[in-house]
Amino acid sequence: MTFSVEHPDQTAPITFEDRSELLTWARGEMSFWSSLKISGLRTPDQYVRTAQTNLQRLVDSAKDENASDADILQKLRSVAPTFYLSTGPKGQLLESLRSLGHEPQTLTAALAALLKAHDEVKNSMQHAHWTYNCAIALAHVAVFEASGDPNLLVSLYRAIEEYKDEWATELTRLRTQIAENQSAHTTEVETLRKSVSEAQTRMSETTATYEGEIQKIRTKFEEQFALRTPMTYWTEKAERHTRAARLYRNWFSGLLGGGTIALAVIGYYALFPFLGTHPTAYWALILFSVLIALLAWPLRMTSKQYLVHQQLYEDASERAVIAKTFLALGEQVKLTDADRQILLGSLMRPASVSLVSDDSGLNITDLIMAKTFTKS
Repeated sequence: MTFSVEHPDQTAPITFEDRSELLTWARGEMSFWSSLKISGLRTPDQYVRTAQTNLQRLVDSAKDENASDADILQKLRSVAPTFYLSTGPKGQLLESLRSLGHEPQTLTAALAALLKAHDEVKNSMQHAHWTYNCAIALAHVAVFEASGDPNLLVSLYRAIEEYKDEWATELTRLRTQIAENQSAHTTEVETLRKSVSEAQTRMSETTATYEGEIQKIRTKFEEQFALRTPMTYWTEKAERHTRAARLYRNWFSGLLGGGTIALAVIGYYALFPFLGTHPTAYWALILFSVLIALLAWPLRMTSKQYLVHQQLYEDASERAVIAKTFLALGEQVKLTDADRQILLGSLMRPASVSLVSDDSGLNITDLIMAKTFTKS
């Protein structure tokens, strides 16, 4: 039996030809998560333990000869979405960090950032033995979220490593020179200390600039992704209202056409001949007027519902256009707080349906009913 499951990390379903292939895949994913050695933070710890536990259950189920293929497939579909795939973008990011020799603390902080556990990462940076690891992890995650390609991190890491090697070489040279001349050249020692202080200052300035640029990139992408959700929502809402408006328009047209034909047939074949023989039978006109009123009521309801959904369609379409406009502008210019307030007010304002409220003016059905009762 073929086993297939969909996963958010891949566009195409994951397919396994038999249990053996499924078992090999599950063991590989377990090996991947075990090799990361995630520990130290609550959210990533729970995430990894849950992934390993679910994968172990899947392995046990696939190895059990008494388990049916349907049970294994159900287990696979319930387990697979609970963890990032080792072959997916986020899994490749963690694998790149591990293969490049980063410490488990860095991998833990990176996974916490991917899981949006920002408070835990922020608290960890207050501890001296976590600060460097969190900074490296956040830098890699920021580059990953900005580009979506984990392979770019390899070149970035190598550039950082080259810079670190140059800095370490320079420090070694300075320490050697200080050790050789410390006893006889106190003045030279003070000069070297001043050089080190200046170098640290430049390093701090460079780090601050780098973090500022990363924050700008993160803010821009968060604004872009935040606008895509309301744009999709209002677009879908506009489609629903236009479908509903079309339905009520068809009902109105059908009721109007069918009712007019039916009333014409009744009048021609029943009412007029009857009045010809009984000219004082006003009750027949009253009964015919009641039929017209009964037809006018659903016409009024369907016309009002059509206008309601038509106006709501226009309103939802306008909001979708607003979101698309700000999304397009956000790619070219930086949005200010005032711009965000304008956008929020436009998207969250209440929809107006005053044109079809109960206190609106006369419509077609009102005129028909009034005219009918006047004649009767």
